[in-house]
Amino acid sequence: VGMCGDGANDCAALSHAHFGVALSAAEASLIAPFTAQSLSAHSCVDLIKEGRACLASSFAAFKLTLFHAIVVNTTAMFIGFTFGSDLSQGEYLVTDFVFFFVPVFFIVRTKPADLLKGNPPTSKIFGPTTLFSFLSMVLVSWTAEGVSIALLQKQSWFVPHPVGYIAKYNIAETTTLFLVCILVLGACGISVSFGSTWRQPLWKNYGLMSVWVTQIATILFVYWVPNINTTVGNQVAVIMDMVPLPFSFRLVVGVLAGGTALLIIAWEQLVILGPFAGYFRVLFGKARPTLIPIID
Repeated sequence: VGMCGDGANDCAALSHAHFGVALSAAEASLIAPFTAQSLSAHSCVDLIKEGRACLASSFAAFKLTLFHAIVVNTTAMFIGFTFGSDLSQGEYLVTDFVFFFVPVFFIVRTKPADLLKGNPPTSKIFGPTTLFSFLSMVLVSWTAEGVSIALLQKQSWFVPHPVGYIAKYNIAETTTLFLVCILVLGACGISVSFGSTWRQPLWKNYGLMSVWVTQIATILFVYWVPNINTTVGNQVAVIMDMVPLPFSFRLVVGVLAGGTALLIIAWEQLVILGPFAGYFRVLFGKARPTLIPIID
């Protein structure tokens, strides 16, 4: 329930509503949670648009945070328990900074949509839409990592790393999983940014677009440069603790990880935000009639 008023005889309603907007800078501004600068009832529309965009952005940041924590940490645990190794400090820096901290910063800065239309975003942090979206991305990512290790072990040049007491970062298993991991992290960052019903289109978030360009450049860099037998390539391989892999195998890993990334993005856009969300809205009686768009 929303309420707007000047506070003359509606202070109780302003304070008890889910959101109250004071159309006065006087006493009502002390009672209502929000004060309209324009002193117009249209401020309620602006507030709803801001609230929906904030909710959608918060859930996007939550899903990317949880996805990063689970996928990166389970990958590190798998490498540690299976091969006696771990992701290197350089690889952690790339996954944490380029594919997590910076994207989250710009995802939550997406502005609200110009039109107030459609149903509001989900408000349940562990609702079916949120959980199914998140779990499907995690399962697809784990599958891609498992397939990449299986393909690695079938290579004629591959020599299994003997598990010892001292962890070695620069082993083929770690490099392969890192190459898969960065692509699925980038795909997750893109998929959680969808939702132009409540927020501005992605291309209007210039900071986030710059981040994605940087991520693409980073992916191309780590796929190519450490494998070049030059002074620069060797130095990058040493700094990142990466093992040079044959071009044919890097191509296979790139196709596998790229296909997984496209699957994550398509699944979120075509299924999660489409018929899946609509089905649960009807199932739980939360579907609303189509609204006439309200234009500023």
